This record gives sequence, structure tokens and C-alpha cells, in this order.
Amino acid sequence: MSKGKRLIQRVFALCFVLVLTACGASKLEKQLDLGAKYLEDLDYDNAIAAYTAAIDVDPASIDAYVGLAKAYEEKSFTIDDANESLDTLLLAYNTVNDVLSDSKTEYVGINESLDSVNELRNDIEISFLNEYFETIKDLSSNKSQDEIEALQEKYAEYLDNFKEEPKTIDEIDIDEESKKVFEGFLNNETPFIYHSGLVDASSGYNLDEVLANNTSYTFGAILSCFDNYDIKTNFHDISFIDCGLDGKYELLLNINYNKFDVLSFDYDSCVFHVNQINLVLQVTDNQLEVIYIGECGKTHFYDEEYESDMKIYYNGLVYWNGEIGGSEMPRDGYSFGIIDADGGFSTLYEFDELDWSDSNYDE
Repeated sequence: MSKGKRLIQRVFALCFVLVLTACGASKLEKQLDLGAKYLEDLDYDNAIAAYTAAIDVDPASIDAYVGLAKAYEEKSFTIDDANESLDTLLLAYNTVNDVLSDSKTEYVGINESLDSVNELRNDIEISFLNEYFETIKDLSSNKSQDEIEALQEKYAEYLDNFKEEPKTIDEIDIDEESKKVFEGFLNNETPFIYHSGLVDASSGYNLDEVLANNTSYTFGAILSCFDNYDIKTNFHDISFIDCGLDGKYELLLNINYNKFDVLSFDYDSCVFHVNQINLVLQVTDNQLEVIYIGECGKTHFYDEEYESDMKIYYNGLVYWNGEIGGSEMPRDGYSFGIIDADGGFSTLYEFDELDWSDSNYDE
């Protein structure tokens, strides 16, 4: 075969590849446009079908996965059945989570990027938590313990995944200005602004009694507060969380401290009043402010193992477990709440042992 003929064959082959590529791009664009139209018209089933077809055309299209996840998420909000709604939210979550977990495929986006995929996953995670605990709350009001346990068992794996531990400053992608503010605080160079009234510290140490509202204090000033309480501070711990998963990180200061019960020295074992305070601090306009204070306390004997009553997770989810009701009617209880991106706190679910014991007693 002459060189001229080989050259002509190569040109034809290249043109054929270009035509196929153009056809594929045209089909992808058509399905993406259809999906966007159906999504705008609130026709979620057809939007899901269109975006699924787009993925079939191009399995590496970021826009197709983002559109599909949004269609699932928005559809879930229209479903009355709690289990079906949660399952649909998980379809949305898994759609974007699979993309972020796939290191082998080189995903490409037109209007979307892997950053927007991550933002959408975070948004879906918060939506799931709100929907889940709202369902638990509704079931609790109807004393549907069997249904609650079934729901908890069904979604336990996902809840565990959402309970991510706080991180160190080296594990987060924080901007240099915020990092400088946080490091300045830890070095007692940058003060923070204290806001009173953020917590009702009835069982522990109320910082409102020793710190003034809207006043600046250093890291050392907070720790020194506990020296005036006739206590022995066990330890303090610094970590970082992302309330609302908006990429704007907060510093979590956890202080555990205890106090001896003087009267207990008459007994064989010494009694400790163990308390914990969690302060969440956020950088706003290059200033560090307290946006949330969580407090809890418990009494236990010296030879008893003590576990923390309060846990704040990376996404701002707050878990509390302990004794409620005071000395008049002590009983077990626990609650879940969440700190949003703006620092607002809302209770998602509260459990009071008395509610269930009353129900069982009446039966």
C-alpha cells in the first residue's frame, strides 16, 4: 500500500473518531438539558431517567451525577412515607459519594466540579440527619418503640458514617487567615469574643457567672476560670469541626474538670463531680467568637470508670447522654442536636426515660 493511501486511511479513521465523539457529546448535552428541564418543572422521575441516561452516555460526566443526586434529594422532600424518603435521600448520597470514592475514573464536568460534588454530598448528609431525627421524634410521640428500633437498625451504618470525629488543624484545608487567627488564640495572642446566654449550665460551671457578655478573653483566661472553682482540671483538648459542612471551620475546645465532694471523705470512696464544657469558636471578619457552648456534668465514685456525657462530631452533630430531673426525680435521658453553619443550635431529638416508663405503666 502506498504512503498516500495509508495517509488517506488515517485521515478517515480520525474523522470517524471525531464524528463519534461529537455524537456522544451531543447525546450527553441533550440528556443533561432534558434533566435540567424536568428538574425545573419538578418532574423528578423523568429528571432521574434523563440524568441516568446521561451517565450511560458518559460515565465520567460530573454534571450527570450532580443532576441525578439533586433529583433524588428534591424528590425525597415530596415523599410522605418516612422510610421511602430516607431511602431516596440515601440514593442521592450514594450517587455523589461513589464519585468521590472512585479514584480510578477521571471525571470531567462542564458546569460542575468535584468541589460541587463534595458540597452537594455535605448538603445531603445534613438533610438526611434532619429527616431521620424528625422521624424518630414523630415515632416517639406515638410511643412506637419497635418502629424506632427498626429505623435505628436499618440506618445504623449511615449514621455511624456521619458521626465523623473532629480533626486536627493539619487534617483540614483551612485558609491561611483563619489558621493564623486560630493559632494566635492557642498561643494567647489572639483573644476571642465571649457571648453569654448560649447555655443553661445548671449542672456544672456557668461561664456567664465569671465572663462578661460581648467581651474579649484569651485562651489562658478561659482555663484560669476553673482555678477559681476549687477544682482539679483533668485536661483540655483542641480539635476542629465544620458545622453545617460549609467549609468554614470551627475550633472545638473541650474542657474536662472535676471537683471533690468534701463530705465524701467520710466514706470509703471519694466522690467526684465530673463536668465537661465544649466551646465552639468561629472566625468572623478575622475575629474569633463563641457560637456554641455545650455543658454537662455527672457524679461518680473514685473507683468507677467515667465516660464523657457529651460528644460533638465533625459535622456539628451534638450527642448528650446523662441523668436528668435533678435530685427529686433522677432518670436517664439523651438527646441529639445540630449546630448549623451560622452557629445556630437546634434540638433534633430528646429521649426521656420517664415518658416511656409512664407509657408502660399505664398499659
